[in-house]
Amino acid sequence: EILIDGDPIFSRIRVAIRNTITNISDINTLYHNNVTVLVNSDTTIDTYDGSQTFDVKANTTLTFTTNGKDICFYNGKVLNVVSKRIIIKESEKPINITSISRGSSCSYEGNLEISIVDGRILVTNDLLMEDYLKKVVPSEMPSSWNMEALKSQAVAARTYAYREIYNKKFLEYGYIVDDSESSQVYNNSNEQASTNQAILETQGLTMFCENEPIIAYYYSTSSGITGNGNEVWIEDKVIDDIPYLHGSNATDYNVDTKSE
Repeated sequence: EILIDGDPIFSRIRVAIRNTITNISDINTLYHNNVTVLVNSDTTIDTYDGSQTFDVKANTTLTFTTNGKDICFYNGKVLNVVSKRIIIKESEKPINITSISRGSSCSYEGNLEISIVDGRILVTNDLLMEDYLKKVVPSEMPSSWNMEALKSQAVAARTYAYREIYNKKFLEYGYIVDDSESSQVYNNSNEQASTNQAILETQGLTMFCENEPIIAYYYSTSSGITGNGNEVWIEDKVIDDIPYLHGSNATDYNVDTKSE
């Protein structure tokens, strides 16, 4: 196992924004019937190929709907109907998605992309990896925890994200991860000074094994005793040993887990 410390391998990540994160087993929560955003700075909306551009003024509210194949939105009093994926370009201030509810303010750095998948709207946030982590770490671990714990969480979250970029599981849909616990929880808590510090102090730190980012699974609650990864992440039989996911006992008790 090695730890890479240096320039980031991937500078950006693409995150699908669900309409709700309360039921991740329902694939329909990945898609929206309509999306309303508040643009806080002057920006543009571009089609992905640059063939069309729409100027948008600061403090403009836009609602995107679909007729099943096109993206429809009013900009002022003008109705625009676009058949191609569109991008609300990154600007001076974050963009708010006001049609969804989270534990955070639902503001998003980077670009917001609107596309149509099977007749419904898919929203993808394309942003810098380190900005992504600023809203993952406090969503996955209380920001009041010890700095070393926060730094460990930052490294694990960064590694998990890199591994998903390698996996390309959702590449055909144009995103890498979504914002729920089916990937990593993103932007359910606002960024915090303590977790931002942890991310900054671990910038570029990523866990690799045999020239690939490890499968950096982590969990919310532990009794202090963990099992080997190949005993946990199985379907119909025990899989091969995962050298960097070996169980340990962090308690003062001697426990025989052979029968587990």
